[in-house]
Amino acid sequence: MNELRGLLKQLDEWKEQGERVAMATVVAINGSAYRRPGARLLIAENGQSAGMIGGGCFDQDVIEVALQVIQTGKPRLHLYHLSDTSVWGLGLGCNGSVFILIESLETAEGREWRNEVTQALTTKRALTISHAFSKELTFSRPFINEEMAFARSYHAGEAKPTPGGFCEKINPDARLVIFGAGQDAVPVVDLAGQCGFEVVVVDHRESALTKERFPKAAELILARSEDYRQKIVAEKNDYVLFMTHRIDHDALAFDFYRSCAPGYLGFLGPKRRMEQIAGEILGLDKTEMERLSPYIHAPVGLDLGAETPEQVAVSILSEIMIRKNNRQLQFLKDKAGPIHAAEQLSLQTIK
Repeated sequence: MNELRGLLKQLDEWKEQGERVAMATVVAINGSAYRRPGARLLIAENGQSAGMIGGGCFDQDVIEVALQVIQTGKPRLHLYHLSDTSVWGLGLGCNGSVFILIESLETAEGREWRNEVTQALTTKRALTISHAFSKELTFSRPFINEEMAFARSYHAGEAKPTPGGFCEKINPDARLVIFGAGQDAVPVVDLAGQCGFEVVVVDHRESALTKERFPKAAELILARSEDYRQKIVAEKNDYVLFMTHRIDHDALAFDFYRSCAPGYLGFLGPKRRMEQIAGEILGLDKTEMERLSPYIHAPVGLDLGAETPEQVAVSILSEIMIRKNNRQLQFLKDKAGPIHAAEQLSLQTIK
């Protein structure tokens, strides 16, 4: 489940219990920090929390401030210097600084945020949220943690960052469509759900296609190949896995998906199997295969030495995440510069 969607679910549960809730959001960082701008922590009036913004080093302090904000209804902006171990005392090794916006979700602004984000995720549309603060966010001079007025605006799709403020883009969940409900698909669905994908499982066997086996699947589609066009809406940039263990079934599913500009097409099995599907079964010409080659991963996954279904799932999802996040395969210890790509402090994409 998408992290933000999971937080909204927790928020709904707390509201049903009559709890008042505050939200803490990372709005700017300088140097090394545990989470990037846009990370959130929800805090209920009973002291429970959901999410993580500081890896535990200052989360408890944020919770205490949030409980005060719930009572006053007035937002606060706090600056935390992670290198100050005399204060936080955990020695995490982060040398950065983090601005945290702490606000009540019981206010009109808080309820509007909840409604706008929920609607965007439900309708699968991109949403850009801009924040303008009444005080400059500066890391170069002493900053007083205090109540802080801010204005928030919502824009469909892209929007220009607010000068001196914070701007984030919330994208729809990436969709992973898996053809095949075999036992090896179970850990793939579980892991993909945890990684924030909207997972769809397609199979013709009703007994295999159950919510008990695939609790993290967003949708289960009972369909044979002749039903695909009627039951499946192929979306642009879908990530697709072919795991039916039947070469003819994989070929028909691939034939259905190849015209929709997919983001990823992953096949279990050796390279020769893909050649059989493309040439011997579907009779695709060289031009068509050249068009599709950037999206095809056959065999699917990274070479992790995986043996068990769970290990194979890690291999597959690792490759998909590399493709989704436009990364290059490498050890982090060999990467020049910071772990995260350089980003404008005023703009963060939430995936």
